[in-house]
Amino acid sequence: MDYEKDGILYLRLGQNRRIQQLTKSLPLFTDWRVPSRKTICLSNDEAQPIYDMLAPIFHSIHGYPLTPGTFPMEYRVYQPNSKGMDWHRDLQMYRPAQVEMVYTVFNHDANTRFEWKDRSGTIHSMQPKAGDLAMVKPNGPMHRVTGMGKGTRGILKIVGYPADAIALPSKYLESSMCPRRSNSWMVWVLCGVVVIMLWLVVR
Repeated sequence: MDYEKDGILYLRLGQNRRIQQLTKSLPLFTDWRVPSRKTICLSNDEAQPIYDMLAPIFHSIHGYPLTPGTFPMEYRVYQPNSKGMDWHRDLQMYRPAQVEMVYTVFNHDANTRFEWKDRSGTIHSMQPKAGDLAMVKPNGPMHRVTGMGKGTRGILKIVGYPADAIALPSKYLESSMCPRRSNSWMVWVLCGVVVIMLWLVVR
């Protein structure tokens, strides 16, 4: 697979016990975007050791550093019988476009699959293993995560982009929806108002 040509890259890096340890004690909150999963947005300080571990492989592929930025790293745990995520393309949030990544922290479910369609329409399917890293281009290949069985799966959603990238209005919308420790309904409402105002100004 070639990221630039195919719009997707699936790597098997092997289990990383340090990342598993760093995420093990994180508090999780109901994620209203997908109620069947629990999520938390990491602070940049919490995420820094994980960025440091994944930065060399990222730089070798994309040619620029992977560092904490304005889009938070998310830790997500999919619960038993979760419906997963249907076929979709990732939304572009920066110009030039970001790299969307999903790192599998653990997978205790035999049913779930990560699938994507190549340019010919052929469907490729992988059973996620601890240490797998998928990189996907925004507006690129259609992909999905199939439903869960009786187990659970933990992943990190990571966004990388060049230092000079410009954030688009979609970035503010997407980043405002991630559960944080200090979230309250009032914060959610205020974020929504800010996003709408920004969208109206930019439009």
